[in-house]
Amino acid sequence: MILEPTLEYLLMFMLKALCEDPDEQAALRRAEQIMAIARAFFSDAGLVCARLPEYIYGEHLKLFGGRVGDDHPGLPAPPAPQESFILNPEYLEGLKAGGARDG
Repeated sequence: MILEPTLEYLLMFMLKALCEDPDEQAALRRAEQIMAIARAFFSDAGLVCARLPEYIYGEHLKLFGGRVGDDHPGLPAPPAPQESFILNPEYLEGLKAGGARDG
């Protein structure tokens, strides 16, 4: 399963946060922050899969008002990085229309 390494990483990251700080309350707060980020990630994952063509073409930036994703409680979406085009825009338009095959 593709999410398995992501889940393992999140678990290791949270365990590290719990074990690294001798202040138990601070460690728990940090672990809760990590879990909030993980919940937001998995919440957005369904949206990303449903809108995969928009992500491929870069149109998701319009959907989210120039931000990387949706805002979550206490976790505002960061602004999107400057766009860079690997394929020229005319080629992308051709792909969307089912046309252009080389470019």
